[in-house]
Amino acid sequence: MMLKSMFYSVVKTSGPTPVGLHLRSPLVISAEDVVRFHSAVGHREGTNPSHLKHGQLALFLSAMTEPGMLLLLASPWCPINPLGAVNVRNTFELIRPELCDLEKLTKMDSMHVDAVMHPEPTRVKRGIEWALEITISAPSKRNNGTYQTIFRQVFIMLEFKKMPGSVISKSLDESKHDTSTPGSTRTNTQISLSKDDPLKWAALCKDYNFIHLSGLAAKLFGLPGKLAHGNHAAAKALQSLLDAENTALPNNTPLQMRVDFKKPMVVPGVFEVCIKESPSTGIGFEILQKGKVHATGAYGPLEPDR
Repeated sequence: MMLKSMFYSVVKTSGPTPVGLHLRSPLVISAEDVVRFHSAVGHREGTNPSHLKHGQLALFLSAMTEPGMLLLLASPWCPINPLGAVNVRNTFELIRPELCDLEKLTKMDSMHVDAVMHPEPTRVKRGIEWALEITISAPSKRNNGTYQTIFRQVFIMLEFKKMPGSVISKSLDESKHDTSTPGSTRTNTQISLSKDDPLKWAALCKDYNFIHLSGLAAKLFGLPGKLAHGNHAAAKALQSLLDAENTALPNNTPLQMRVDFKKPMVVPGVFEVCIKESPSTGIGFEILQKGKVHATGAYGPLEPDR
């Protein structure tokens, strides 16, 4: 990806068109992957290692599919300059939770991942956004050779360099989360992101970007220091929810979740997590430091028409 970025800088091109950019690869999940996830998010002793609550399961599956997103970004046909883009928002859908039992998934060798580059970017205030969609498909319960999509994630990448051409004027979703819902209950907890945490998450998701491994490299790119992975911080925030014994969705309910990244999270650091739970809208959370919001998230039941 470094060479690709240098090429774009030298030849002054916005990159190739993404029409038809699609990747499919087999997916194998090992018991060691589950152990790495437990270690990375700080699960307490006595936790069932083969069981993850809804939000955590979505973030675990996201980490398992992230290599597909990284391969799309590294493709010479991908128009995104990886050194000029940041991940600003992720949406997750746990579509078939009954097919996402970890004990079964770790014994399955017939799943596959599809990674697709959406062909049209969208214009926003700071540049343009690209959507990369990742899905996991697994054999259906009917055992008739058919596959079902069990999980979907959409990575939204913001590229600060604006591109000329047919760029639509509206953002994919510029709505702001407001976790202050009448009748909601509020819980405040804390998470700690150590200097070693980015390497732990990278071992799981394979994102070994220099900005997550070296404070010096991050500063060379104009960042304040070595950064945590956004999804890792979200996973730790959800773990703090579980540790605080907040209500979680039933495990047989399809889930939708969204996480927005507002400011980079420098490690090491201690962050406050404000969790708000509403009977009508589900669970929302904010990750803050010194009163500044670094990330927001919300999750609840997946809409029936999805």
